Order: sequence, then structure tokens, then C-alpha cells
Amino acid sequence: MKTSNIEYHADDVRFLGYLAIDEQRPGRRPGILVAHEGFGLSEHAKDAARRLAEAGYVAFALDYHGDGNPLSDIGEVMSRIQAWMANPDGSLARARAALDVLTRQAHTDPTRIAGIGYCYGAR
Repeated sequence: MKTSNIEYHADDVRFLGYLAIDEQRPGRRPGILVAHEGFGLSEHAKDAARRLAEAGYVAFALDYHGDGNPLSDIGEVMSRIQAWMANPDGSLARARAALDVLTRQAHTDPTRIAGIGYCYGAR
């Protein structure tokens, strides 16, 4: 199992997502974009990416907040979520940038892509 942090950008913000892939499996395979809980990229989302990779997928856990660091203040979390619910352009740009990372991976079949999410990431 290979895991790595991958830097990408959207809206002039640096993001650090988490890629999990079983490089021992031959050929291209479906990709799954994993959207984290409201607080940010957590061990829970990373674990989901690893389990999906073990099941034969290329999995990329995206980072909505930046630098791959979860937030700790519920007030800040709710403020960001409410802003994105009112105008989803920011969260969509971040998700699209993460999707681009996933589809560019050599082992990803870009015609077979899915997404899963937790809490606000599933909307």
C-alpha cells in the first residue's frame, strides 16, 4: 500500500490531500474521491482512503480547509460550512481541484470515478 500527501491549489489556497493506492494491482482502476467531515481532513477520512485502496480503488481524500490540517473551533467550521451552503462555488472549486488530482493518477481510470463523504462532505 502506498500513501502520500499531494499538494494542490484552488482559489489561491494550498491544499494537502491524501492519496492511497495498492501499486501491486495491475492496470487502471476506479477512483474514489473521499470528502472529509466538517472539521477537515482527519484520520477517519484517511483510513477510509486506505480501506478503499485495499479493496482495489485509487482513493484520494480531499482537503476542503487547507494545508491538510483539521480545524478545532466549531464556530469556524460552522462559519465556513454556512458560507459554502449559501454560495457553493468555493467548495465546488476545491472539490474539482481534488478530482483533477485523482483523475491524473497513472493507476486511475478516469471514466470510472465515484465519491463518498461524511457529514457535510456528502451533500
